[in-house]
Amino acid sequence: MAIRLIKERGFPNLAVNDLPKKVVEELNSQQEATNRAGQLSTLCFFKILRNALAHGGVLYLDEHGRSRPDAVVHRFAFVSTDKTREAT
Repeated sequence: MAIRLIKERGFPNLAVNDLPKKVVEELNSQQEATNRAGQLSTLCFFKILRNALAHGGVLYLDEHGRSRPDAVVHRFAFVSTDKTREAT
């Protein structure tokens, strides 16, 4: 699932400030998450994955799509940004 976040003065610290509420809600909707993931091209996915791994954009999410230090990891979020695009 790729969701564009508005990039303001700097990229938000999602590990501390958590994902936006809209993103968490979509992650918790299995059907919506599956539909969005199916629309993502392979090229786009690997660009996001490569950038996230290279720049520390990996979030470890609990069963509710939240990033908490004490939670059991149920899924990963790969966050990517560059100067020409919004965060994904």
